[in-house]
Amino acid sequence: MRLDLTGQRFGRLVAVEPSDVVGPWRNLTWICKCDCGNTAIVKGSLLKRGATKSCGCLNKEALLEANRTHGMTGTKIRGVWYTMVRRCTDPNVKSYPAYGGRGIRVCDKWMKFAGFYEDMGGTYQKGLTLDRKDNDGDYCKDNCQWTTPKAQANNTRANKILIVKGEELTLAQACEKYGVPYGRTKARLLSGWADEDAIFIPKRGGAGWKTSLLQIRAK
Repeated sequence: MRLDLTGQRFGRLVAVEPSDVVGPWRNLTWICKCDCGNTAIVKGSLLKRGATKSCGCLNKEALLEANRTHGMTGTKIRGVWYTMVRRCTDPNVKSYPAYGGRGIRVCDKWMKFAGFYEDMGGTYQKGLTLDRKDNDGDYCKDNCQWTTPKAQANNTRANKILIVKGEELTLAQACEKYGVPYGRTKARLLSGWADEDAIFIPKRGGAGWKTSLLQIRAK
């Protein structure tokens, strides 16, 4: 049964009414009014947990403050931190549903760049990416490490295993072996496509798309 959150305050947000929008995990969402005047659609579970407290303005203010104080604006590691915080806290960011939208949080210390840099700055090298050891865990010192993009993509703890022509492959391995775009294939799988369909059906509207689609669905 849906809990009635109407009129309740969660940080800067006040729940106005249920939303008709249903997220990828079919969680119930609420239309919320932010103190800054904007509106946002947020999962009720995130409101109750305190994981989302504004329309994104709170995060923007923190980032602006960090820009004024840490002296590392424009550096690669600062960019990693900035992206991490936004995708976990700002419902307007495209990648939010896969991070903040499913409950992934940034620990309190890392909400400020100085805290993040204290824990991770000493081991950072150009070209590395921030990898969570547990893909369902939060961003914090104990759950994060620096790794190469390829190693991160092939991390079986954080990557879907596909069965393609009887062979078990990570998503990254399958895309590399069959020469298909990683982003497009991942999006198809998240939309519910079968493993081999996601790999072998050409781009919609491209050469052979209709023929391939009919052949695969006829099997």
